[in-house]
Parts: sequence; structure tokens; C-alpha cells
Amino acid sequence: MNFTIISRIIQFEKYKPEVIRMKQILTVNELASYLQVSTDSIYAMVREKQIPHIRVRRRILFNTEMIEEWMRSKAHLSV
Repeated sequence: MNFTIISRIIQFEKYKPEVIRMKQILTVNELASYLQVSTDSIYAMVREKQIPHIRVRRRILFNTEMIEEWMRSKAHLSV
């Protein structure tokens, strides 16, 4: 995984935008904005099964609790 993404994950764990804290499900665009990466990066991580996601027909969605757990596990691996 790209070091830049991991450092952003660590940074955003501390300073999550309030709207993200309130939502339970995020879209690709919302998650990309939250992690400050491109939607292409999110799609690549989904394609390579690097990030937990849910598919509903053709939509890709992300459960915020699963993403936060994933971020914590990635943060521990990078230390």
C-alpha cells in the first residue's frame, strides 16, 4: 500500500470531518474525499480487494465502521 495513503489515514483518524462521523455508509466519491485520494485509487483498492466494501448491484459502498477498523489496522502495520 502506498505510504501516502497510510499517512493520510493516520491523519484523518485524528481529525475526521463531522459529516463522515455521522454517516454509516459512504460512496466511492465520499470515501475518496475523506481519504484525500482519487476515486481511481479507491476503485483500484476495491478491485485488488485491499479495502472492505459492499456491492449493491453496480454500486460500491463502504461501511464507516468497517473503514475505521481497516484504517486502524493499517495504521498499526505502518508503525
